[in-house]
Amino acid sequence: MSLGDRRSYRKLVPAALVATFALAAGHPGVVSASPTGGGVLALGEGVGDRGVAVEIWQDRLNVWLRLTGSPLYPIVVDGDFGPQTETATREFQRANAAVVNDGTVDDDDRVALEAAISTLEATGGAATADDGDEARDDTDGPSQPDITLTWWQTALNSWLLLTDSDLYPIVVDGIFGPQTETATREFQRADDDVDNDGTVDDDDRVAIEAAIETLESAPAATDGGADSANDATTPDVTLTWWQIALNRWLQLADSDLYPIVVDGAFGAETETATREFQSTYATLDVDGTVDPIDRVVLEDAIAALEGGATLPGAGAADAAESEDAADDEPAAEGRADAPDDQVDALTTSDDVSETVRWWQARLNEWLDLVTSAMFPIVIDGWFGPQTEAATIEFQSTEDSLDADGEVDQLDRVVLDQAVEELEAGGGGPADVDGGGGIDGNPATDGNTVADGSSGELVTWWQAGLNEWLLLTSSDLYPILVDGDFGPQTETATRAFQSTVIGLAVDGSVSDADRVALENAIDAFGG
Repeated sequence: MSLGDRRSYRKLVPAALVATFALAAGHPGVVSASPTGGGVLALGEGVGDRGVAVEIWQDRLNVWLRLTGSPLYPIVVDGDFGPQTETATREFQRANAAVVNDGTVDDDDRVALEAAISTLEATGGAATADDGDEARDDTDGPSQPDITLTWWQTALNSWLLLTDSDLYPIVVDGIFGPQTETATREFQRADDDVDNDGTVDDDDRVAIEAAIETLESAPAATDGGADSANDATTPDVTLTWWQIALNRWLQLADSDLYPIVVDGAFGAETETATREFQSTYATLDVDGTVDPIDRVVLEDAIAALEGGATLPGAGAADAAESEDAADDEPAAEGRADAPDDQVDALTTSDDVSETVRWWQARLNEWLDLVTSAMFPIVIDGWFGPQTEAATIEFQSTEDSLDADGEVDQLDRVVLDQAVEELEAGGGGPADVDGGGGIDGNPATDGNTVADGSSGELVTWWQAGLNEWLLLTSSDLYPILVDGDFGPQTETATRAFQSTVIGLAVDGSVSDADRVALENAIDAFGG
């Protein structure tokens, strides 16, 4: 997703933080930032805990401090759990009877903080946030902190870089100081549509977004096929996400390249790490550029490694030799031979084997032949949510199969036959990608799902919502795809409904919502 594809810079900081939330789990020295991630953050002796999870805790604390009008706002978001963070943590704990006031952070604190923020945002908080009219909160002081300022500084940095300004980069700290004011005036002098007064209102924000899009769309020397994550100079929240995710993979893969710098700039170090990742997965081109397929594969690879899987090819030397010896008779072009253990059934999440790799490869052929929106899935030998969803899509097109997401001998035989028939020109199943919903699932079966619902239709809706949230850089991405329609799914549903004229923003999902979601994703080319 290029900078020009983003719908609003207002989502830059939240989107990056959510991506960081998802990747913090399991990081040595870093506690998961999810509400139930486990572990404790605390002020240690000398240097306290540090890392991504601390940074996320600080950011969420800042939201609470701002909403409660605390004089401690803002604290520094630097990933180091120091005295300032401990003091702010204790202030929150004193105000919340559900947690222990000990200056350390565990799962109870994270859950309580999220609940407190939700309550304050729903009621307007003890101190209302900036209403968007003035980023400096209608004062002349040069040091008024505001979450809107973080967005403004990020956008300013993009504009300064694109215009080769000597002021680039400015500090992104949420404080409107002399440096930010100087950069603001430089932008305002260059844009005839805004007043050069050193203050920021909605007109300035709209103007800078338009200016950035214009500059990004200007002809540049590129290879024409890579997205913004391949530009060696343009900073982008997508690049920040890629570098964070790449660092997680490098760590799990025990790579000598770990860690790389997370700076939002695609330089030589990021390209080298990207190539190392791409060379590990056969489905990717080792070209050092990043497209949506690379991002999907990286997410799935991290999930697989965190689930206990090994890198492709790891410990498979003997298997490779045996495979070479058994390959005297060539397989049909474009298809994989079924492994010897194909009599075993495959179930979700737990299976990591060559049998799964065969199923994924064969399933990819079928998805390609029926032009499914799910093509391609990752071939990594791990039967995860993506493989399960593609399996259900295939099974739902065959009357002889149960659409249960599990694979047995009958499923493999039917898939083989289906691929052979399609390759012979027999045509594809009538329901695949023909109005049947995202990824071939029934989108218009007349069922309404809402809070408390569960089942395949909920899973389908969650997967589609996640795709839309990612495409729109929503700070709600990702939601959990578990088939249970809970508060998180309802919140994301309402966020989607509020963007489509004609939909009721009620948090429940009808046929009209499903059709609208498909259309919205299609509009992004998803």
